[in-house]
Amino acid sequence: RDKEKGFNEESSIMIRKLVVKIKDIIKKELFEYYGETWQYNGIPKSIYKKANSEADDHNYDYEKSGGIGQKITAWDCIDLSDCANIVANYGKNWSEIFEKIFTRPSENKINGGKAVKIGWMKKLSNIEKNIMKPTYSVPLNDYNFIKEISVWLL
Repeated sequence: RDKEKGFNEESSIMIRKLVVKIKDIIKKELFEYYGETWQYNGIPKSIYKKANSEADDHNYDYEKSGGIGQKITAWDCIDLSDCANIVANYGKNWSEIFEKIFTRPSENKINGGKAVKIGWMKKLSNIEKNIMKPTYSVPLNDYNFIKEISVWLL
């Protein structure tokens, strides 16, 4: 059953919805905490530069093609892995903004700090990357994990 790709489509849809939700939460919370400078004060410089570079490349090609497709922002280029790093590894983001939001209720008392508590986001990011591979099949336990996260956040 785990090798038949039976969970791929639904898992992919749930992950896309989760990514949108997670990014919306992060953007909203960073804006509330830092105000208009949220992108500079709430996002590590390396992630900010990478996302801006990707958006610039995309928008260059967009303009060069005569406007085929659509323009994007740097925020559109932030992925789940970036989200995990923004949430857990930058300044006071974790302790003052995101710990209560992104700690799963079942892991409130778990030892190991933010690295362990944000592990679900990194696992979700790995599943998202794997699901893009044509030969990958989402196993039942990962599908159930995605469903559990969806029920919690969505």
